[in-house]
Amino acid sequence: MRDGKTEWQTTGTYRADESLLFETEAAALAKAQEIAVQADQEERDRINQKEKPTRTWSWHVHYHRREIKDAQRRIEYHTSRLAVANLKAKDKTADAA
Repeated sequence: MRDGKTEWQTTGTYRADESLLFETEAAALAKAQEIAVQADQEERDRINQKEKPTRTWSWHVHYHRREIKDAQRRIEYHTSRLAVANLKAKDKTADAA
């Protein structure tokens, strides 16, 4: 028992609250749908909030645009390095002969 609630534990150390145990698959699927809708709404609410309320929305826009540009620059760099590596790779047909 934890916090006055009964919990069930299997050999794989998975714990489930008694409120998440169901007698039928249909009841379990219905509860899973409710949990999924709630989790989706919580995620949407989290996205619409600032991480630090002292920063303006324009700061967030600038930050994320800068991060995107930096990531694109790194992708271009590493892609060019791979292209050079492919050109410099040994010819495998010459090794087999």
